[in-house]
Amino acid sequence: RSYIDQIVKRFHLDDPKEYSGRNTPLPACSSLNQLKSLMRVEGDKRLEEWAAAHSYPMIIGSLIHAMVHTRPDIAYAVSVLSRSMAAPELWHYKAAQHLILYLRSSRDKGLMYSQKNMHQQHTRVTAATELYDPFMEGAVDASFADDNETHRSTSGFVVWLGGSPVDWECKRQPLVTMSTMESEYVAASKCV
Repeated sequence: RSYIDQIVKRFHLDDPKEYSGRNTPLPACSSLNQLKSLMRVEGDKRLEEWAAAHSYPMIIGSLIHAMVHTRPDIAYAVSVLSRSMAAPELWHYKAAQHLILYLRSSRDKGLMYSQKNMHQQHTRVTAATELYDPFMEGAVDASFADDNETHRSTSGFVVWLGGSPVDWECKRQPLVTMSTMESEYVAASKCV
């Protein structure tokens, strides 16, 4: 909570009357072109002033820090926004602003690790000894060729230990795959 409050204050988005919260990290869309059209930045002087006052790499770096430590729910949004680090357009700033406002409105979300709960909820009992044996689970997914410019896929994974997430990632794949199945294999191999 404290870190999110610092981000909100650092980027001057702490006025609840002026900046209302958001309920998703980014608006629902199926491509970057659709996200760009949803941002609607034409003639927004206040957004232009905000963008001129803040460094885009600093904004994204702050969001990456939050994502890496306690907020896997923003991994895809951070992945998409960090692709334009060198030459961000105004709509990138608006999308980053949207993400910060989402963090502000969901500042109480986060990860909690409890050994007791991990043992109670996600264990298997060995028949002979009745000892608890915590185990790992993973989930992986990929979206085939969702980047319109490079035609590369985006993949992500989450690894849980005893029901609590311990590792996660969402990235554009380093190569162009030729099918949905191939992009899923690339994502699965990264998770493993």
